[in-house]
Amino acid sequence: MSAKQLDQVAQATKTAFVFPGQGSQKVGMLAELAEQFASVEATFAEASKAVGFDLWHIAQSGEGLDQTEFTQPVLLTASIALWRVWLELGGVAPKYLAGHSLGEYSALVAAGSLSLGDAVKLVNLRGKLMQSAVPQGKGAMAAILGLDDAQVVALCQQVSSQAEGSVEAANYNAQGQVVIAGEKAAVEAVMALAKENSGKADNCSQKSHKEGAGKASSEDIRSHTTEFRRAGESICEGRAAGNSEWSGSYQRRTSDLSSVIRSTFLSEFAGWIF
Repeated sequence: MSAKQLDQVAQATKTAFVFPGQGSQKVGMLAELAEQFASVEATFAEASKAVGFDLWHIAQSGEGLDQTEFTQPVLLTASIALWRVWLELGGVAPKYLAGHSLGEYSALVAAGSLSLGDAVKLVNLRGKLMQSAVPQGKGAMAAILGLDDAQVVALCQQVSSQAEGSVEAANYNAQGQVVIAGEKAAVEAVMALAKENSGKADNCSQKSHKEGAGKASSEDIRSHTTEFRRAGESICEGRAAGNSEWSGSYQRRTSDLSSVIRSTFLSEFAGWIF
């Protein structure tokens, strides 16, 4: 189905696709689906060629799947493989495409605004920069359940003030469920206090791209942001900008959305907004 046909069908539906962020990966994912649809491994082969390493092997063996620089391109590729299978089966074209964190890039690929090759290279770089900001193992994340937002914030402030490290509320998932992030010792201290206050705590560091959460230096953040922005500009502007590995694939879908898509895409390169 052409992009124009997809747009026409989508206008008649109220369907939305939301692509997941890091944390939904699993060793062996899509193995059964790949036995039924050749497009799954074909999608992984396309993405692997772009980044220069075997994404399908990582997904099936789990080797490196817990390292952000590999997790992100693997998960994005898995999302696009599923998207292609959906279209192959004649699935309804969504009117809206969106994503959580990493999923935003999957949505851009599905929308035809970014090529799969550029997207996987971009999120591979994204993962490297995230991980290098704070060394692996220094930071942690945990989901605190059963306490209200104010209680969780107070516990984080209590631990941080006691020089046990920095920790703060990072995501307010739902009522009674707050994700905290920070230095490992501080996160563990809040988890212990939450349990003492009749709450529950689930360590989710191995599932999240914020495993390296902690305090990166402002100099590192500026350096990483600059590097990531340059990559984004190379794609958006359709020029090499001193880096010939980018194809300049970023394209508008429709004229009225072009400025919106472009400004939204570039905004993530403007600051440390991952």
